[in-house]
Amino acid sequence: MEATFNGWANWDTWNTWLLLTNTEALNNRVSAWGRNFYRKHSKGRFDLEQAAKAVRLYLVPVAIKQDKNDGGGHSEISRKAVNCQEIAQNILDDAIEDAEYAFKWAV
Repeated sequence: MEATFNGWANWDTWNTWLLLTNTEALNNRVSAWGRNFYRKHSKGRFDLEQAAKAVRLYLVPVAIKQDKNDGGGHSEISRKAVNCQEIAQNILDDAIEDAEYAFKWAV
C-alpha cells in the first residue's frame, strides 16, 4: 500500500495544493485554470496528461516560490515528488462542482 498524506499522494502534492489555494490571489488563479479545464472537459477535449504538464510547468513553480517566501528563502517541496495529475484532476473536480452549484442556483 502506497503512503498518502491527508488524502493526497504525498506531502509534496498536499503542500503544493495548500500553497496554491491558501491565498485569495493564488486561489483565484487556480480557479481560472479550473474554468479553462472545465470548458475543455465539457467539449470532450480535456487531456489530464496535458493538464498535469501545465501544472508542472506553471503552477508548481508558483507554489515553490510561495513556499520560499513563507519559509525564509527555502522550499521543502520536491518538484519531482509532486503528483501533478492529482492536482490537475482536483482543479477540474473543483471546477465541475462550482459549475454544478452555479447551475443549481441559476435554475
